[in-house]
Amino acid sequence: MLQLILKEYLQNTYHKAFISKRFFSHKKSVDNLSYMGFKYLGIIKEGAKKHSDMAKGALFAAFSFVNKAFNFLLLLILANYIAPVEYGYLSLFMTVIMIVGYFIAFSTEGCFSIAFFEEGVNGSKKAFSGIFYISVTVLLVLLLIYFTASAPLSKLLSLPSHTVLLGILYVFLNLYLNTLLEYFRVNDKVIIYGIISCSNALLNFVLSILLVKGLNMGWEGRVYSISLCGFVYGILGLLFFLRKGYYTKTDWSFIKKMLFWGIPIIPHLAANFLKQGCDRYIINFFHSTEDVGIFSFALTLTTIITMIGFGFNQSNSVTIYKVCGDDSMSNSVKKVLLSSQRKKFLLLYLGCSMPGSRLSILCWCLM
Repeated sequence: MLQLILKEYLQNTYHKAFISKRFFSHKKSVDNLSYMGFKYLGIIKEGAKKHSDMAKGALFAAFSFVNKAFNFLLLLILANYIAPVEYGYLSLFMTVIMIVGYFIAFSTEGCFSIAFFEEGVNGSKKAFSGIFYISVTVLLVLLLIYFTASAPLSKLLSLPSHTVLLGILYVFLNLYLNTLLEYFRVNDKVIIYGIISCSNALLNFVLSILLVKGLNMGWEGRVYSISLCGFVYGILGLLFFLRKGYYTKTDWSFIKKMLFWGIPIIPHLAANFLKQGCDRYIINFFHSTEDVGIFSFALTLTTIITMIGFGFNQSNSVTIYKVCGDDSMSNSVKKVLLSSQRKKFLLLYLGCSMPGSRLSILCWCLM
């Protein structure tokens, strides 16, 4: 469309110049001008394509900033209504969610994006079917454990029994919300991704204020708001995939392949728990739940620092998957493209991490 407009403009210019006999005497001049116009148009398109990953990364970072901003603001507001000891219980609940999340699908949810870039839609359908089968099986096992040993489990986790059940159900349904976001991410539908993630954060924010402050439900009000948002968006995500026909006949060989890929990742995630979750139970054992609340509140303040890098990594990983999954490229070409991508984001991170906007602009120009 833009080319047609440019061509029509050049033709009108040619006719006017021909009448006045001042600017153009021959059609060759118009052809030269047309060539120059299309040349600069190509340069603009190439520049936009060159920095498209940066633009998408900026959008992901913006959406991540909005989500973190809601959580950060909510943290400051709820600090006036939730005592440190109650915040300690809330922190223990979040730790339980993190642990259950490692095992709900045996870390096979990462296969969804890999299968998409390797085999296209059919691969992502097989991956979703495998995730669904594994997660439902694990859910039934966890519910069996819960209903047979709810009292000892509640005592072990230092949480009320019903919150443990909510945590299990939340992790199961939230898996499909994350898979839905992954679907839009790998398909480069950044705006829809942002709408879903930000609306979830906004709903969580409103419900938390309503239940904790309005209804005086304390830390359990926060648990209910987290669980309700997870239920609503998780069910929507599950229905989305079922309506699009993503649940297909179970491919046991593919599920076996997914498990061989996902299970070795669990020890790595367990190491993450040792860094971010185990310390809360150690503090709770040797000190008090109130100390857990103070520790968790201070630690949560630091998470807002990581939001910029996380947002750009969301976009960068899509490009890496596309390059690595493209069989038409040779390994040498892939290495060159990935090396160029790595250098771009390195310069960007250096520009964002150092003070002064001039350095950020300089890094952008060097790319």
